[in-house]
Amino acid sequence: LYAALKRADAAGDAEGAKTIVAEIRGTYAGYDAKYGLKKGTVESIINSESSHDPNAVSPRKAVGLMQLMPATQATLGVSNPFDPAESLMAGARFLKTLLERYDGNLSLALSAYNAGPKRVDAIGRIPPIPETRAYVKSILGRLK
Repeated sequence: LYAALKRADAAGDAEGAKTIVAEIRGTYAGYDAKYGLKKGTVESIINSESSHDPNAVSPRKAVGLMQLMPATQATLGVSNPFDPAESLMAGARFLKTLLERYDGNLSLALSAYNAGPKRVDAIGRIPPIPETRAYVKSILGRLK
């Protein structure tokens, strides 16, 4: 879908691009539903993490739509983190496990997704990292 969107944009096909964007959003919503996440969670994470670029690589080596670190990819069995479907499935599943770990506390789960579970576990709250605090605030704000 992402390649088709690029082609539609390049060709100036605004209607085709709108249709593809709707399909992509439907895919995100499907992962929200599959993993019991609040509607819009996956899309909000992708917006913050990769700006919807399946080929994104962060300075810290997080990769793909959901910006998973190499160790997390290995734990989740991701073979190609640049594959949007794999990244979506693994990222949504990872967030679901974090929600379970933190008794449904979305703020802590998002903090752990961004800064790593060890940091959250060490202090039992959102770490005092400006980037992480802004990340959690941004995503929660989109979900209201």
